[in-house]
Amino acid sequence: MENNTERKPGERFFILFLLALSLFILITAWFMPRQTYSDSGAFPLFIGFIMTLAVLRIFWKERKIFASWKWREERPLIQPYVFPKDVTVYIAVLLIYILVTGYMGFWVSSYIFLVGSFLLLKGAKPVRALITGAVMLAIIWLLFQYIFRIILW
Repeated sequence: MENNTERKPGERFFILFLLALSLFILITAWFMPRQTYSDSGAFPLFIGFIMTLAVLRIFWKERKIFASWKWREERPLIQPYVFPKDVTVYIAVLLIYILVTGYMGFWVSSYIFLVGSFLLLKGAKPVRALITGAVMLAIIWLLFQYIFRIILW
């Protein structure tokens, strides 16, 4: 059955970006310490594997359509349509958060990430962002400690 979905500018680039992101998650998760399939590093590994397979399936399914597209025509449309400035900056913030969590620890890096996200996305003024970040981390701690029974330190 033929799919008559309208193609959006930058769609092929976005799929390649998702593939790179999926591989990044898979490789990062691969190096997380784990000894059994129920360790904390097993779930990110599973998610990275599923994401990579899903993106590869999409790319394989659309390969004939993407082969006819010209990069020269598609490239100028990528930034304004797929990755506006706010999205690009926030993706960079997320990647930095992922990379520094292992060095700074979960609590410190998550607090900085939450406060920075509130300020970056203009969701709160500085004082409110500091308070909201602390409250959110307290809620996360309660959920994981008492409901999910997962220790986060």
